[in-house]
Amino acid sequence: MGVLLIALSVEKSFAMPGSILGTWVPFARIFLSTYITGLSVENTEKEKAVALGS
Repeated sequence: MGVLLIALSVEKSFAMPGSILGTWVPFARIFLSTYITGLSVENTEKEKAVALGS
């Protein structure tokens, strides 16, 4: 589904693997969203630990 979505919305063709925009930008977005989610979960767990310790 990702290939279809990116190919049609960003590239306007199915030559997606041949370009930086069609290949690396989605990978970078996936990495960043995963990283930000991890930071958020880590901060939430720290806040819970501090609240329980008080």
